[in-house]
Amino acid sequence: MATTVKTTKPGKPKGTLLEDFSAYLLSSVHGFIVRYKRAKAKKSKTSPEHDYDLIIQNTSQIFPEFGTYILIECKNRKEKTGYAEIAKFIHKLHSHRCNTGIIISMEGVVYDEFNPTLERAFNQDAISVIVLDKNDLENIIDGSINLATILRKRYEQTRFKVKK
Repeated sequence: MATTVKTTKPGKPKGTLLEDFSAYLLSSVHGFIVRYKRAKAKKSKTSPEHDYDLIIQNTSQIFPEFGTYILIECKNRKEKTGYAEIAKFIHKLHSHRCNTGIIISMEGVVYDEFNPTLERAFNQDAISVIVLDKNDLENIIDGSINLATILRKRYEQTRFKVKK
């Protein structure tokens, strides 16, 4: 029996719940430490330069190629995450010299099989963006696959362009 990921609760924004769930889930990977949740880097007192859903410090022996810090972007919407949001996320990764980012988008991303923006990020800057969607989260919750396995698989798909 499949488990459904529930991300809405009266009085709490959907995105906040997904961020909280993602922090809990990612902290289950040995060596992943949630350093910041819902953080803002301020350019000035009134204008945030970037916001970060999650910043993970990676001390894991299993994922050294992910780099010391992993940025996480959570998208809890009814539509796929588009190019503009993906490009903005890649800019954050690039400007902070992060090797790896994870987009947790309930509906996935546009052209998820071979998204040219994600492919270009790796080819030009060696930045891997791992995408997890609702089906992935449900499979993790019901025990069909563990998080470390799916992270490894998606990293390799991004890096080597192999099909899902």
